[in-house]
Amino acid sequence: GCDHEIPTPTVPAADLGRLIEHWERRIRHGHWDTKHLGDGETELESLLWASDYLGVDRLMGLCLAKLALVVASKDPPTVAASPRALRHIISRQDMRLATEHLERVLCTLAVKGQRGD
Repeated sequence: GCDHEIPTPTVPAADLGRLIEHWERRIRHGHWDTKHLGDGETELESLLWASDYLGVDRLMGLCLAKLALVVASKDPPTVAASPRALRHIISRQDMRLATEHLERVLCTLAVKGQRGD
């Protein structure tokens, strides 16, 4: 094992720890467990950026898809997800999101743009 600290300046240790837990669950069960990704935008987004940092594309895609569902279920001004995450959702054509979910993400991004976020 690796007993020394590995610096990851852009990703908090807690987020990397969550990513490792998901990876271990995937190894044990043979698939990614989307039930444990998180329900809150902040939690999903932190796991999203940890996945992006380490190049775990499948987990990143699952986080983006679940974040899109959360965003679509909320009123655009109340969404806490960052514009960066919302742009990532829109750019991932391979996710094949439902049109209404994509529209809600675009509306939310527009609201955030109007507010200067």
